[in-house]
Amino acid sequence: MDGRGSHAQLQRNVQAEIDALMGCALTTSSESSSTEDPRLVAARPSKRRKTKRGSQAEIGLADTFVAARVRALYERLADWKRVQSLVKPRAHSKVGQFNTVRLRALIEFVLSVGGAGLSRDEQRRLYELLEIWDGTKEGMREDDADGVPLTDTFSTPTSFVNAVRDDIDAAVNEAGWLKCKMSEGGQSYTGFFTHVPEAALDLMASRKKVHYWSGVNGPAAATEKRKSPLDGDAFRQCEAEIVHQFGPGTFALGLHMYSDSTQLSWSGGKLRVVHCWG
Repeated sequence: MDGRGSHAQLQRNVQAEIDALMGCALTTSSESSSTEDPRLVAARPSKRRKTKRGSQAEIGLADTFVAARVRALYERLADWKRVQSLVKPRAHSKVGQFNTVRLRALIEFVLSVGGAGLSRDEQRRLYELLEIWDGTKEGMREDDADGVPLTDTFSTPTSFVNAVRDDIDAAVNEAGWLKCKMSEGGQSYTGFFTHVPEAALDLMASRKKVHYWSGVNGPAAATEKRKSPLDGDAFRQCEAEIVHQFGPGTFALGLHMYSDSTQLSWSGGKLRVVHCWG
């Protein structure tokens, strides 16, 4: 029978595996105190059988018991009875709503963009965008929904990508960002920067409330506290000198520089002072 022995021998092997399962099920509690795992049945002595060529071949019954013994072990552990579905369906869930060509394309985009798909917050933002695109968002005027197809403005994907790039480039240049190639020690570096005083003044102008001094209405006295860069001795001394020289309506704009490689302390940063007056 395909090299597995006679029908009677195969039947005996099957019966041996059944006996092994029965033995595992009938293991008594007294056997659990032995050094051997009571859930496993001891292997029977090996028997020999004749092959078709008449030679003797050894059959290790311990090998034939492996599958049965392992199965019996895990059935006793009852792991399968504790198996649960990976996810729990939402109450009143509605499956299969993406049932048109456009909706199927939308769900494919949501699940695949960026490799991992959109997060739930990003999915909500996409929905709000599509509301505006469809002209159905609450508060939109009727003429806001122009109904113009995308291809009327961008005839190809390349034209769309180029238009996005053009707007980003224009915004970066309008914000005043610059770059400079520098050389030091035979190495070349490209630095990106903007006019810091102008950026700081623009930031101050956009705020409703600005604290101009380290103190309430003027420079504060020197302190040993280091809760912020404004507590440093260097800034406090410069601030007091500027107010003393130019009058009480002036203040010092201090810029605290940090380095990614040297992690400066609160009081050890480099300081640049800009004279401002109102």
